[in-house]
Amino acid sequence: MTQSVLCSRLVLGLGSGAARLIQGLNPVPPECFEQPGFLVETLDTYTTGLDGWDFDRETLKALLDTAEKVLLVVCAGGKAGSSMTLFSAEYATCKKISVDVLMSAPFSWEGRRRKVVQCALTEDLRATGAKVDVVEADPLFTDDMESALDAFAVLDAAMAKEVNRWIIQDK
Repeated sequence: MTQSVLCSRLVLGLGSGAARLIQGLNPVPPECFEQPGFLVETLDTYTTGLDGWDFDRETLKALLDTAEKVLLVVCAGGKAGSSMTLFSAEYATCKKISVDVLMSAPFSWEGRRRKVVQCALTEDLRATGAKVDVVEADPLFTDDMESALDAFAVLDAAMAKEVNRWIIQDK
């Protein structure tokens, strides 16, 4: 995952949910390949074997150092993705890298703790100067969904649409 060339734009999925979302962008929009210096990456602590707060900061720094503008994607409410996102936003803004954050708010049935974590993360990210867009999960939920997997699929589709919108802006 070493990247030595400066890319103009980086989409970075952080945490398990966002990593699966980014890896599942099907197909990856052709705009990614038409723009020189465009990079799509993911980082998940489960794949690195580290705890949520003990993530690989050097890998994140190396990825961020290659970008002029970054979209951090996170399914907020969890420990790992939230920690990596805040670290990334703080690091990138210190390096004068433009930071946009796309996060999903947890469904209310996921628990109060996740919502509290997401709200605190939103405030902390805005304090760094990052532009934060939140996709609210609850309005997407309908009674005809048969399982949590159905609900997450609808949320993933909404998030993917926003990622694609960010990719094609300013072409």
